[in-house]
Amino acid sequence: GADLCVRDGYAVNPGNAKTELPKAVAAFRRAGLSVPMISLPTGLHNPDDPVAEVLFAACHDAGVPYLKPGYWGFRAGDFQTQLDAARRELEGWQQLAKRFGVKCCVHTHSGNYLTVNASASLLVVQGSDPAAIGMYLDPGHLALNGEPLTMAMTMAGKRLSILAIKDLMWERVGGDAVRRVRCMPLGEGFVN
Repeated sequence: GADLCVRDGYAVNPGNAKTELPKAVAAFRRAGLSVPMISLPTGLHNPDDPVAEVLFAACHDAGVPYLKPGYWGFRAGDFQTQLDAARRELEGWQQLAKRFGVKCCVHTHSGNYLTVNASASLLVVQGSDPAAIGMYLDPGHLALNGEPLTMAMTMAGKRLSILAIKDLMWERVGGDAVRRVRCMPLGEGFVN
């Protein structure tokens, strides 16, 4: 199924999701495809943002069972303070998930994020209800960080709700100082 990004500038976005998400899901179905999940704006990690409730309601109404929130960035400083803040926000996501019957799935993403891999994601989701808070493993991002997919899947266990089909690699830009992530056809990047 499609991971439908619901972000500003996209055909379905936070401002029109209530009306446009059901239309998009219907269009995918007519083409023989499905929309099992939506990805929220990458900066939307606070469930108190009014857009969060709107997007959960839109998923419920359109029959989309999974939703991926934005990312909790890691900043230099006290790790435990940042982890505790993310866990408090996750409690709000859990409440929305239970209220609307749409599972909130935490995505593994390379870079300075608290969910950089399955090991770190488990710290964030610890203590939450697996029926409401799942894990979305991304083999491409896990490969960039060096966490084996089989290990990540085993750690996620019953929380594993979504698995991406993606291959990535690092690419040097302008010399050795700058690297960026490049999407690759399956089998041509770092994913085994």
